[in-house]
Amino acid sequence: MKLATFLLSFLLLFAPWLTASALADERKVIPSITVQQEYNDNLYFSSQIRDSDFITTVSPALELINNTERLQAGIKMQLNGVYYHKNQNLHSIDPDYSGTLRYAMSPRANLFTSAGYRRDLRVDRDFTQTEFLFGAVNRTRYIYRLGGDYALSEIMDGQLQYSFNGDYYEGSNYSDYKSQDISFLLSRDLSRIVPRTTGRMNLGITKFNTAGSEVTNYSGTIGTKRRLNEQISYFVDIGLRYTQSIANTISVANGNPYEEDADSSGLSGQAGVSYLNNVKLVFSHGVTATSGRSGTIERTAAQANVNRRLTGIIRVDCTVGYFMDKSMQDKLSALVIDERYLWFQPKIFYDFTNQIALETSYNYEMVNNSETNTDAYRNLVLLRLVFQHPLFK
Repeated sequence: MKLATFLLSFLLLFAPWLTASALADERKVIPSITVQQEYNDNLYFSSQIRDSDFITTVSPALELINNTERLQAGIKMQLNGVYYHKNQNLHSIDPDYSGTLRYAMSPRANLFTSAGYRRDLRVDRDFTQTEFLFGAVNRTRYIYRLGGDYALSEIMDGQLQYSFNGDYYEGSNYSDYKSQDISFLLSRDLSRIVPRTTGRMNLGITKFNTAGSEVTNYSGTIGTKRRLNEQISYFVDIGLRYTQSIANTISVANGNPYEEDADSSGLSGQAGVSYLNNVKLVFSHGVTATSGRSGTIERTAAQANVNRRLTGIIRVDCTVGYFMDKSMQDKLSALVIDERYLWFQPKIFYDFTNQIALETSYNYEMVNNSETNTDAYRNLVLLRLVFQHPLFK
């Protein structure tokens, strides 16, 4: 059923290609191939035994783009062949398909949707976002998004969006994960009151399902985004969240299954500042869930990014991040989590031509687990070469 739903979404994204070519303002077919070489000095992110390895990834891909005056649509189909020098049992060929579509129904109203399908085996997938390392287990991921935005007036806009994320594992040691989110964003130009300022309100409901537990998080924030001058801007969104948790458990007294519930509340929000398009600093706090684990966590995060073009062909980018993750403070927390996570990643890009690009990067990551009083870290060096050539435009 999940695969049929995805294929239907995929066909809807492919539909624009069935129209006559005369209707297309821009139509591209872009085949590409990416060759990537990594050295990882702690493949399993162990605090005791460090297992290093060289990893080669070869990724042929085909991208289709079809843009008209009212429609932007794209599909990308890619295969990732992942080969390990020592841990050859981790070899895999992973499909990765995605598509996006945006349609202007009128000058004031737009609809947008996207879908994605991926199957992979990498032990370090999503590590930068989750701090959680997987074993050699196949995972299938589905992603959907559907929404629309509407200009209510010359100074007010509204957006409604639904998104779904689902991860399904072949191994019983990992928890299947589903999240569904409905959000509504209302923004209004406040320049008549405060120059170069926009006010906004965001309301959301997110439901997480993992390992016999169901968590529903309600959140609401109000905030503002302001451009101080031509170079500096900032934003602040702050509000409250209320979280309900339901877990299926077994009675100690009679061995019968029953549902146990709990709730909690707290602050949520984010704030940040940017300089031109080259420097950005963001702080955030809220509730999230991690694929493969059970239960939800409270995450406080700080991230900074600096990027700059040095010459016509050379770009540099550097990202630093710090997470503090704690399990939800209710009696249903299935796993006690108290972790600190730091990462640092500088990159250099060489855009030799429109068809050939080279990327090199270094990645340092460290996790401190207060519950087990352990530290683990790794160094990862990466070199990636991309070649693409549009067949026609």
